[in-house]
Amino acid sequence: MITPYETNDINETVNKRIARYRRVAGLKQKEMAELLGMKFSTYSEKERNGTIESDFLLKIATILDIDPILLLCGDKKWEPIQPTFSLTKQEEILIRIMRDMKPNYRDSAYEVVYALSKSK
Repeated sequence: MITPYETNDINETVNKRIARYRRVAGLKQKEMAELLGMKFSTYSEKERNGTIESDFLLKIATILDIDPILLLCGDKKWEPIQPTFSLTKQEEILIRIMRDMKPNYRDSAYEVVYALSKSK
């Protein structure tokens, strides 16, 4: 039985991950091609070493019922990037106020704040 976690190869390509998850789902290349509405030969070439466009990857992820991130990044758990700065309480309040404004007021407020930041 093939499992989604059969490899720890960090250099595994998106193409190889697509093939691995397809096999996990119990689909043959021909079946996947049919589900995607394309010729078997076209699908086979793409899976082996073709360029994978984002819309193609999303269709595959939908068919396989998996998160597209698994196809892009693999099984590794990725930690979100933490900001290298923190906001002051005043900055947090200003952001909340700006978010709650109507778009045209927000644009005007931004221009005022920007102009004030340039005048020293």
